[in-house]
Amino acid sequence: MAYRFGKTGSESASRRRKPVPWWWLWLTKLSKMAVFGIVIGGILLTLFLRPFYKKAYSLDLSEVDDLEAASLLYDRHGNQMGEDFRVQNRLPVKLEQVPKELIRALIAAEDSRFFEHRGVDWIGVGRAVLLNFKAGRRTQGASTITQQLGRQSFELLDKSYGRKLTEAFLAHRIEKEFSKEEILEHYLNRIFFGHGFHGVNAAAKGYFGKHVSEVNIEEAAMLCGLIKAPNIFSPLRNRDRALGARNHVLDRMAAEGFITASDAERVKKRPIVTNTLTSISRSTHAFHYIREQITEKLGEKEAAKGGFRVFTTLDLYLQQRAERSLRERLEEVDAREEFQHQTYAQYVKLVKEARAKGQRAPAPKYLQGALLAVDNDDGGIVALVGGRNFQHFQYNLATQAKRPAGSAFKPFVFALAFQNAMFPGTIVTDKVIDNKYVQIGGADGLLGEWAVETKEQSYLGDITARKALVLSKNAATVRLGLRVGLEAFLDFVKEIGVESEMRPYNSSFLGSSEVTLAEMCKAYTIFPNGGLRPKDLYIIREIQDADGNALYTSEAPGADLVDVLDEIPAFQTHNCLQEVMKTGTAANADDLGMQAFPAVGGKTGTAYDFTDVWFLGYNSRVTCGVWSGFINPKTIYPGAFSHEIALPIWVDFMNASTRTFKPEPILAPEEGKMIEICTVSGQVATDNCYEQLIGSGSSPRYERTTVLEFIPTEFHLTGTCTLHSPNSAAEELRRETESITLSGGAGLYGSANTEGPKPVFVRESTIIGLDPYSALHPPTAAMQPKEEEKVDTEKLVTKANVVKEKLPLDTKGHMRLEMPAPIEFVD
Repeated sequence: MAYRFGKTGSESASRRRKPVPWWWLWLTKLSKMAVFGIVIGGILLTLFLRPFYKKAYSLDLSEVDDLEAASLLYDRHGNQMGEDFRVQNRLPVKLEQVPKELIRALIAAEDSRFFEHRGVDWIGVGRAVLLNFKAGRRTQGASTITQQLGRQSFELLDKSYGRKLTEAFLAHRIEKEFSKEEILEHYLNRIFFGHGFHGVNAAAKGYFGKHVSEVNIEEAAMLCGLIKAPNIFSPLRNRDRALGARNHVLDRMAAEGFITASDAERVKKRPIVTNTLTSISRSTHAFHYIREQITEKLGEKEAAKGGFRVFTTLDLYLQQRAERSLRERLEEVDAREEFQHQTYAQYVKLVKEARAKGQRAPAPKYLQGALLAVDNDDGGIVALVGGRNFQHFQYNLATQAKRPAGSAFKPFVFALAFQNAMFPGTIVTDKVIDNKYVQIGGADGLLGEWAVETKEQSYLGDITARKALVLSKNAATVRLGLRVGLEAFLDFVKEIGVESEMRPYNSSFLGSSEVTLAEMCKAYTIFPNGGLRPKDLYIIREIQDADGNALYTSEAPGADLVDVLDEIPAFQTHNCLQEVMKTGTAANADDLGMQAFPAVGGKTGTAYDFTDVWFLGYNSRVTCGVWSGFINPKTIYPGAFSHEIALPIWVDFMNASTRTFKPEPILAPEEGKMIEICTVSGQVATDNCYEQLIGSGSSPRYERTTVLEFIPTEFHLTGTCTLHSPNSAAEELRRETESITLSGGAGLYGSANTEGPKPVFVRESTIIGLDPYSALHPPTAAMQPKEEEKVDTEKLVTKANVVKEKLPLDTKGHMRLEMPAPIEFVD
């Protein structure tokens, strides 16, 4: 057996294999470690991102297009006056209604690669990271339009990296669910533009007063410039910043090729023009009253959906005039030296100081006010001001607050009296009365002139009911009320629409019970309406859905007028209230600039100790009430009369109301007759009813003491005036007239030697039994006015130079045998 010496085959192969380089070994190890690290990192990253991913995919994408829509509010003329939204003010639109210029401005300003990425712009993210790193702080963001839509839809508003990750996953999901056009439409309808405007259409309405489809390129650029910081770039707060933001958007549009650089420069030279707000503020009592009524008519759940068209009875112009007048007139009261309380300006300053310290401001203590005006025809509310500032005090002082109406309540006493066989010529006694009958300010003693309307007060003795109402006499009112009865009066008050509980005491005759301004306005409509009043006051005519289908419609206007007072007593009371505006407690209305209405009536009201002042008045079309006082009742100031505080506000509003409501005369009822009554005796007037004016001195002046009263046809008055006889002032007037001679010696009726005919005066009754020819009660010219029966004194006296100071002549020189306009009472 032979043996071979040397290396075997395996040894030879091993000898030929080269050793592995050390660096290769390390690379292999590093690669393995990297793979392992990637796997572990991937697992950890997945575990880290999983919560954000799960959150993004747990969200219901149907909420992206589930938008709350604002309800549009319209006034009685169809003018849009605001939006009602429970959470956000939004007016959704379709993408095709949005101008291309606005979409291009949005793309240029917010997301230039919107149509290229799938939710997240990674190039933009990288650029933002680099720029922020260089700047050493966050100077740029990289949120796409899709990311912003997700953020706004689901309120992902916390500032954290976790939110950004959730936002990225959500954006990717939205891109898969919606088309680019749908994403743009949802975004434009949802994004916030400042000042409570959500969505581009609400912003266009708010800033420019137009639909979004009507905005031009500079307006589109301004809107898109607001998105990054609406409050900072708002043109209503800082026009310079708004201008800079708008111009930046125009530059971006030029850079993206949407417009030329020259076009951008040309548009940048244009000023920012914003809308003058003419809408009703959400921070008013009127707005919130409408809102409450929407909920009442539709229910809370249905009302929360929004998107309605609400047609109201308000007049936007008059609403704004009412708010302005009440604000300005009460500021005048604040400035009076005798006013020693907190003013509105002082409270505003107090609120600012409290906010600066992070504190809550105390409740306001300044003088408050309210105004309510209604359409006489149907009770529709024309204007409503429930206080000086809703943000300071939310309680509606026009519809909710109950305060004593004072003398403004007296016309109801007289109206009921006229309904019960009395009339304005009825004599009532104005003398001291035991306070036990009224119990105002005490239980005994004498009744003072509580709720007085003027500084000069005195008792006038026996006066007509007309004079008692015109001069707002308390004792006379109480006595008249006692004639009709307290129980009957309280029942009547309920019938005319005052639902508040009345105190069962005689003080209610003088307005001591608390009532609302709304109740008083409704009740006062009986005077211009001939005894009719609306069943209820209302402010919403109709509510429609977005497609124009009626969800609620008020009953036919005027269909529910309630007949609570006969037509003649209503007119008689109106006739007295008309004189209040001329010679009574509201006689200064003309000095305040009141227009010459064909017919107007009203009544002042001042509560005990000057705590509340009222004025209720009307013309043929509108009834308006004004109240002023403190939230917690206290004296405004001694001598704070209604005609000084409430009446000026009322005059301002009623003057403005003629723009919409053209007043007409308030005509006397067809069934009835006019009769001339002596204002001193309350009896049928005769030609002797004259009295010498006080203070006429050596040249006495006389005035006819009569007034024309309207009475029912069947109303029979017995006897003529017994206080004025031919031996009284009338006889003296005639003697002076007869003694006047012409220059040259001629007498009044001819030559000096010729005695002319003299009038014959009946001194007492000459008829026994029936009086078929009215000899005992001759009708005066004022009772049956006929042009052909008037005496032409110019023909009687021919060329006589009559001394007008001694004769009751009119402007044409005619003797005033008829009663002219209501006389001016002289006490």
